[in-house]
Amino acid sequence: MVFVNRLSSSSGPVVDVLAQAVEVLSGAVRTDEGRALFLEYQALPAVLALLRSGSPGLLAPSVDVLLQMSSESRTLSAFLDQCSSEGFFRCASLFLRNPRLEPPLLEKMLMLLQKLSSIRKNKRLFEASSLHLLLQEMHRTCDRSQAFISMNLSSILLNLGMLTRS
Repeated sequence: MVFVNRLSSSSGPVVDVLAQAVEVLSGAVRTDEGRALFLEYQALPAVLALLRSGSPGLLAPSVDVLLQMSSESRTLSAFLDQCSSEGFFRCASLFLRNPRLEPPLLEKMLMLLQKLSSIRKNKRLFEASSLHLLLQEMHRTCDRSQAFISMNLSSILLNLGMLTRS
Protein backbone atom coordinates (compact mmCIF):
# COMPACT_ATOMS: atom_id res chain seq x y z
CA MET A 1 0.00 0.00 0.00
CA VAL A 2 2.91 2.34 0.60
CA PHE A 3 3.74 1.84 -3.07
CA VAL A 4 0.24 2.91 -4.12
CA ASN A 5 0.36 5.95 -1.83
CA ARG A 6 3.45 7.20 -3.66
CA LEU A 7 1.86 7.08 -7.10
CA SER A 8 1.63 10.23 -9.09
CA SER A 9 0.01 10.94 -12.41
CA SER A 10 3.44 10.63 -14.01
CA SER A 11 3.85 6.97 -12.99
CA GLY A 12 2.75 5.88 -16.47
CA PRO A 13 2.92 2.11 -16.91
CA VAL A 14 2.49 1.38 -13.19
CA VAL A 15 -0.76 3.33 -13.11
CA ASP A 16 -1.88 1.58 -16.30
CA VAL A 17 -1.32 -1.85 -14.75
CA LEU A 18 -3.10 -0.84 -11.54
CA ALA A 19 -5.98 0.62 -13.55
CA GLN A 20 -6.32 -2.67 -15.45
CA ALA A 21 -6.27 -4.61 -12.18
CA VAL A 22 -8.95 -2.45 -10.59
CA GLU A 23 -11.04 -2.75 -13.79
CA VAL A 24 -10.88 -6.54 -13.38
CA LEU A 25 -11.86 -6.14 -9.73
CA SER A 26 -14.77 -3.94 -10.77
CA GLY A 27 -16.00 -6.72 -13.03
CA ALA A 28 -15.53 -9.34 -10.32
CA VAL A 29 -17.60 -7.48 -7.73
CA ARG A 30 -20.59 -7.46 -10.08
CA THR A 31 -21.34 -10.97 -8.80
CA ASP A 32 -22.37 -12.06 -5.30
CA GLU A 33 -19.36 -14.36 -5.17
CA GLY A 34 -17.00 -11.53 -6.14
CA ARG A 35 -18.50 -9.23 -3.51
CA ALA A 36 -18.15 -11.94 -0.86
CA LEU A 37 -14.48 -12.44 -1.78
CA PHE A 38 -13.89 -8.67 -1.68
CA LEU A 39 -15.17 -8.66 1.90
CA GLU A 40 -13.43 -11.89 2.92
CA TYR A 41 -10.04 -10.64 1.74
CA GLN A 42 -10.73 -7.16 3.15
CA ALA A 43 -9.94 -5.40 -0.12
CA LEU A 44 -11.43 -2.04 0.90
CA PRO A 45 -8.12 -0.59 2.21
CA ALA A 46 -6.44 -1.36 -1.13
CA VAL A 47 -9.20 0.45 -3.06
CA LEU A 48 -9.00 3.39 -0.64
CA ALA A 49 -5.23 3.57 -1.22
CA LEU A 50 -5.90 3.84 -4.96
CA LEU A 51 -8.38 6.66 -4.31
CA ARG A 52 -5.94 8.47 -2.02
CA SER A 53 -3.27 8.30 -4.72
CA GLY A 54 -5.31 10.85 -6.66
CA SER A 55 -4.11 9.39 -9.94
CA PRO A 56 -6.75 10.28 -12.57
CA GLY A 57 -6.50 6.85 -14.20
CA LEU A 58 -7.31 5.11 -10.92
CA LEU A 59 -10.15 7.26 -9.59
CA ALA A 60 -12.99 6.14 -11.87
CA PRO A 61 -12.37 2.39 -11.68
CA SER A 62 -11.86 2.58 -7.90
CA VAL A 63 -15.13 4.46 -7.41
CA ASP A 64 -16.83 1.94 -9.69
CA VAL A 65 -15.71 -0.85 -7.36
CA LEU A 66 -17.19 1.02 -4.38
CA LEU A 67 -20.42 1.63 -6.28
CA GLN A 68 -20.72 -2.05 -7.24
CA MET A 69 -20.10 -3.08 -3.65
CA SER A 70 -22.80 -0.67 -2.44
CA SER A 71 -25.48 -2.09 -4.74
CA GLU A 72 -28.33 -4.07 -3.20
CA SER A 73 -27.08 -7.55 -2.37
CA ARG A 74 -26.68 -9.93 0.54
CA THR A 75 -23.24 -8.39 1.21
CA LEU A 76 -24.37 -4.75 1.35
CA SER A 77 -24.65 -4.58 5.13
CA ALA A 78 -21.18 -6.09 5.65
CA PHE A 79 -19.71 -3.68 3.08
CA LEU A 80 -21.31 -0.66 4.73
CA ASP A 81 -19.93 -1.90 8.07
CA GLN A 82 -16.42 -1.99 6.57
CA CYS A 83 -16.91 1.53 5.21
CA SER A 84 -18.05 2.77 8.63
CA SER A 85 -14.51 3.62 9.67
CA GLU A 86 -12.42 6.73 10.19
CA GLY A 87 -10.11 5.66 7.38
CA PHE A 88 -12.93 5.47 4.85
CA PHE A 89 -14.39 8.82 5.89
CA ARG A 90 -10.98 10.55 5.78
CA CYS A 91 -10.45 9.11 2.30
CA ALA A 92 -13.92 10.22 1.16
CA SER A 93 -13.24 13.72 2.46
CA LEU A 94 -9.93 13.87 0.60
CA PHE A 95 -11.59 12.51 -2.55
CA LEU A 96 -14.35 15.13 -2.47
CA ARG A 97 -11.80 17.93 -2.06
CA ASN A 98 -10.19 17.05 -5.41
CA PRO A 99 -10.60 20.25 -7.48
CA ARG A 100 -10.70 18.23 -10.73
CA LEU A 101 -13.42 15.83 -9.57
CA GLU A 102 -15.77 15.03 -12.44
CA PRO A 103 -19.54 15.14 -11.74
CA PRO A 104 -20.09 11.42 -12.55
CA LEU A 105 -17.50 10.43 -9.92
CA LEU A 106 -19.03 12.85 -7.42
CA GLU A 107 -22.47 11.33 -8.05
CA LYS A 108 -21.17 7.82 -7.40
CA MET A 109 -19.42 8.75 -4.16
CA LEU A 110 -22.49 10.64 -2.97
CA MET A 111 -24.63 7.54 -3.58
CA LEU A 112 -22.41 5.56 -1.21
CA LEU A 113 -22.27 8.40 1.34
CA GLN A 114 -26.07 8.62 1.23
CA LYS A 115 -26.31 4.96 2.27
CA LEU A 116 -23.71 5.50 4.99
CA SER A 117 -25.53 8.59 6.28
CA SER A 118 -28.62 6.48 6.98
CA ILE A 119 -26.63 4.51 9.59
CA ARG A 120 -27.07 6.47 12.81
CA LYS A 121 -23.64 5.72 14.31
CA ASN A 122 -21.92 7.16 11.22
CA LYS A 123 -22.94 10.72 12.09
CA ARG A 124 -19.90 10.81 14.39
CA LEU A 125 -17.65 9.73 11.49
CA PHE A 126 -19.09 12.40 9.18
CA GLU A 127 -18.31 14.96 11.88
CA ALA A 128 -14.86 13.62 12.84
CA SER A 129 -13.71 13.82 9.22
CA SER A 130 -15.34 17.26 8.72
CA LEU A 131 -17.20 15.65 5.85
CA HIS A 132 -20.46 17.12 7.10
CA LEU A 133 -19.05 20.64 6.70
CA LEU A 134 -17.75 19.90 3.22
CA LEU A 135 -21.12 18.45 2.20
CA GLN A 136 -22.96 21.48 3.62
CA GLU A 137 -20.72 23.79 1.60
CA MET A 138 -21.17 21.68 -1.52
CA HIS A 139 -24.94 21.78 -1.00
CA ARG A 140 -24.89 25.56 -0.57
CA THR A 141 -22.80 26.17 -3.70
CA CYS A 142 -23.98 23.32 -5.91
CA ASP A 143 -25.26 24.01 -9.39
CA ARG A 144 -29.00 23.29 -9.07
CA SER A 145 -29.06 22.09 -12.68
CA GLN A 146 -27.18 19.02 -11.42
CA ALA A 147 -30.34 17.70 -9.82
CA PHE A 148 -28.98 14.26 -8.88
CA ILE A 149 -26.02 15.74 -7.01
CA SER A 150 -28.23 18.30 -5.29
CA MET A 151 -30.77 15.63 -4.31
CA ASN A 152 -28.09 13.33 -2.87
CA LEU A 153 -26.48 16.15 -0.91
CA SER A 154 -29.89 17.09 0.51
CA SER A 155 -30.62 13.47 1.42
CA ILE A 156 -27.27 13.02 3.18
CA LEU A 157 -27.66 16.23 5.17
CA LEU A 158 -31.25 15.36 6.04
CA ASN A 159 -30.15 11.91 7.29
CA LEU A 160 -27.48 13.60 9.42
CA GLY A 161 -30.05 16.04 10.86
CA MET A 162 -28.26 18.99 9.28
CA LEU A 163 -31.01 20.01 6.89
CA THR A 164 -34.68 20.49 7.56
CA ARG A 165 -37.41 19.43 5.18
CA SER A 166 -38.77 22.37 3.25
